[in-house]
Amino acid sequence: MSSSPIKDKILEASLHLFSTKGYKGTTTKLIAKEAGTSEMAVFRNFGTKKNILKEIVESKKPQTLERIQTFILSRETWDLKEDLTTIAHMHMDFLRNNFSFILIVMFHELDDEITEMLTDLPFGLKKELKHYLERMHAMGKLKEIDIDIAASQFLAMNIGYLLLKNRFKDSFLSIDDDSYVKQSVATFAEGIIP
Repeated sequence: MSSSPIKDKILEASLHLFSTKGYKGTTTKLIAKEAGTSEMAVFRNFGTKKNILKEIVESKKPQTLERIQTFILSRETWDLKEDLTTIAHMHMDFLRNNFSFILIVMFHELDDEITEMLTDLPFGLKKELKHYLERMHAMGKLKEIDIDIAASQFLAMNIGYLLLKNRFKDSFLSIDDDSYVKQSVATFAEGIIP
């Protein structure tokens, strides 16, 4: 994430606080206390609370977007179910490993500049998925669909599942993540294969 232990502590504390108290509800004083440092150290390392969030966002983008871009550009099999299963697993891994970050994005009011910063990742994922689906359609492997809606639905099914699973545990859906991905991809693919 960063280059010094104190910066890492500040980023970790900020991520936790932003996801539980919201961006607006988190002060630099709270961040310093949670990180076990001084408020001056927070300012010295980042300048502003917004800069902390910017660094968190920048550290998250490459983790999934580049992996999915690489897969789509070079390793797809052109078997819809197999490719979408791989993409779904990569997406779910990112969501699961960055759940606090996802909570900030989904549920906390942020100013326009921060919201715009946060759009790069989901819009980038959607763009890559659309590109893949467009190529599959050009090969005659998809029926006539709205590719924009299909890409959005695919990403939303993973996010929705993890949000509900996190909130309600097994009382919502008693299934492991791998089984969920397999079944949801199969259902999704059946709806778009000619």
